Amino acid sequence: MNMKQLYIGVFLSVLAVTSFGCSRSTTIYVKSTDRTNGGRPLHMMVRTIDEPAPLESYADVAALAYREEPDPSVLKVEVVLPGEEEVVVPFEVPDDVSVIVYFFYTDPDSNRWKVPLRSPVPEDVYIELGDRGIIQAQSK
Repeated sequence: MNMKQLYIGVFLSVLAVTSFGCSRSTTIYVKSTDRTNGGRPLHMMVRTIDEPAPLESYADVAALAYREEPDPSVLKVEVVLPGEEEVVVPFEVPDDVSVIVYFFYTDPDSNRWKVPLRSPVPEDVYIELGDRGIIQAQSK
């Protein structure tokens, strides 16, 4: 290998690392009851956010989950069937990025329909859903 090939190889390696960045795997475990959302399915959305967390209306955020053209900030949308087995939602989070996990209830209770996860986002997050909102969220 000559010096020119070596320089090109090093340049391409550095370019690949800086261009693509790093990410980490995160898994959300969602537990619900038969009474969650009145027994009707609800959507969950994971979305990247800028810090501090933006002030957004329920309607504006919900619209992102149902767009024909996906919003680039949306990492994952899943359906939660109340009372079914625990829903396991794996996804990749870019390093140094925070996310919010939203649950779109038919009749949400106040502000208990979203959970912010600050950077670095935990590897495992456990969320328990109640009738009209999130009961608790914890990470391990």
